[in-house]
Amino acid sequence: MRILVPALLALPLLAQISPQDAHVQTLTKAKDWAGLADFIESLSPKERGRFLMPWISALNRAGRHERAIQVCEAVLSQLKDPKDPQVTMALEFKARSLGSLGQNADAALAWEALGMLPMFEGMLDNAVVEARNAHDWTTLARVAQARGERSPTMKPFADGWLGEALARQDRFQEAEPVLRAAL
Repeated sequence: MRILVPALLALPLLAQISPQDAHVQTLTKAKDWAGLADFIESLSPKERGRFLMPWISALNRAGRHERAIQVCEAVLSQLKDPKDPQVTMALEFKARSLGSLGQNADAALAWEALGMLPMFEGMLDNAVVEARNAHDWTTLARVAQARGERSPTMKPFADGWLGEALARQDRFQEAEPVLRAAL
């Protein structure tokens, strides 16, 4: 009898899974990202909102970066609380999609926005990479300075990045002491 009780308790939970939930699970398990993106796109706006994370992830994995950016921007325009996990998720996927499209300067800004949130300082490292790829030395300097201030253990690396950014801007007098400190 003890064995049947947990199974009987689980039956009502299994009955509550909607057909949409089951289909999303099936497509996710099959790693059919294009199919998953198409399926969620076919749902009503309310239903799409229920599947926001798998939707944006599927768009990204299916290489539909322009659409992923549109969805992320819509989410970010509606949600303002930086503690909301949907905000952080939208910022991350927006940054990933921008980088995949070669829009490195914009990707750096998106990673920077995410990295400035509490507990996401590590994302500033991604902003450094994108700023370098974009040859955006002003953003690199700003991000490096923020990384050094927010993460003392990363200060030597951040000083190196800051020194690099200053040198790339031909600000050698400022770059030299920063690079020496990094060493």
